[in-house]
Amino acid sequence: MEEIKKLLAQCVRYAVEKGLCMPQDMYFVQNRLLDLFGLDSPFEGDAAVTDSLPAMLERLTDLAAQNGMLRDNTPSMREIFDNRVAGCLLMPPSQVTERFTDIREHLGMEKATAWFYEMCRNSNYIRTAQIARNICYCAPSPYGEVEITINLTKPEKDPKEIAMARSAPAGSYPACQLCVQNVGYAGRINHPPRALLRTIPITLNGEQWHFQYSPYVYFNEHCIALSEKHIPMEINRATFRRLADFQHQFPHYFIGSNAGLPIAGGSILSHLHFQGGRYILPMMRASERRQYPAPVCGVTMSVLNWPMPVLRLRSRSTEALIDAASAVTSAWEAYSDPESGIFAVTDGEKHNTVTPIMHNENGELILDIVLRNNITGPDFPLGVFHPHPCRHHIKRENIGLIEVMGLFILPGRLKSELEETAKYLAGEAFIEEKVISHKQWADSFRSKYSCRSFASAYDAVKQELAVLCMQLLGDAAVYKDDAAGHAGLDRFIASVNFFTEGRV
Repeated sequence: MEEIKKLLAQCVRYAVEKGLCMPQDMYFVQNRLLDLFGLDSPFEGDAAVTDSLPAMLERLTDLAAQNGMLRDNTPSMREIFDNRVAGCLLMPPSQVTERFTDIREHLGMEKATAWFYEMCRNSNYIRTAQIARNICYCAPSPYGEVEITINLTKPEKDPKEIAMARSAPAGSYPACQLCVQNVGYAGRINHPPRALLRTIPITLNGEQWHFQYSPYVYFNEHCIALSEKHIPMEINRATFRRLADFQHQFPHYFIGSNAGLPIAGGSILSHLHFQGGRYILPMMRASERRQYPAPVCGVTMSVLNWPMPVLRLRSRSTEALIDAASAVTSAWEAYSDPESGIFAVTDGEKHNTVTPIMHNENGELILDIVLRNNITGPDFPLGVFHPHPCRHHIKRENIGLIEVMGLFILPGRLKSELEETAKYLAGEAFIEEKVISHKQWADSFRSKYSCRSFASAYDAVKQELAVLCMQLLGDAAVYKDDAAGHAGLDRFIASVNFFTEGRV
């Protein structure tokens, strides 16, 4: 038990040094850890910190498993246990909010969010060690740079764990993974632990919301704003007011909302929330293809050079911008264009919605509105404006907010599959079952490259993967980036009363 005692002493020292708890709370933290491990006394020797917190937690979890403290030594049970250990180190939510507020009031919001983000990293709530395993790269495309992440952060569940999750009773608390009730939640086999989760209360549109970071960040300071109420996603005038309120409070972040409908929306539609961060995603750098003057002073609109139809509104007037955004959204929700296969409603079901993203440049609010539609058909039962079956070997899930903006989060299986595909192109021995779904795609670009080695073939695969990802956006586009699509988009814009004067 001496190794456990020493590791616990090092964890306590780490927590004090990193500001995860107050120095005066040291013995309180120490005693909580001793109780967790069933120990009566602490380590008496030198407890200098020589390793990272994730490494210490992993070793403590190993020792706990060896001593029968884990119900099962599976990835989920291990994560629940290491959250319990690290949760003993971290100050309670009220102290986090108090410290955040104090920094914001004296040093400004940027310093406050920087402190909060660093605290989340230091506590291992943001799983930096696992995130480092992801494969991330950028590649050129006709629309600018594309960003790709092959997500290796979350290990696949083993068969025993899958069976346990399937047989576990469905929980009603917390109602979903975004509810504020997750703060401090221990976790269970079918719900991740959130012992380290802390949120900051904020007000948007006069409503109580909460600000937090994603535990598996996809970009710098990847944050989430969530309603305190467990209510479904929605897009309406209140949405734009909430986005603008967030921007005024966090001007160094972008913020956006997934659409509120299945297929066109994100993965969690049951809880109203936004995503953002301190990062410039590819779509934010896109050039403007066309500009439209507005009859309302102070608002301009343009169409971005992007695979999906994106209307960019700019204004220094929050109210004028909200008026314009509401006009565009209301018009789109009622708009049908049979020539382009777009129907606003069929059999009483609504199909049109938007994905809005807001940021600012030098005090000017910029709102990108991406037109979406979730209609299905016999040839496309998963969605007409959805990744097409010919590209499902790469991705068949919904195109959500982050991918709309040019950052593609792809499944971890692709790591080995793309490596084997590169071997196939280079004429090396490869594993057939890992390549079979990619062969037709690989053969389609083989002649474009000199794939005489694995390295050159893998470079070709990465470049063509970026091309395919932008094709996925084209699949999801209600108006394609071609002459017919441009004409169709012009027809819609002409129908919006807010923007009826000619194009420049």
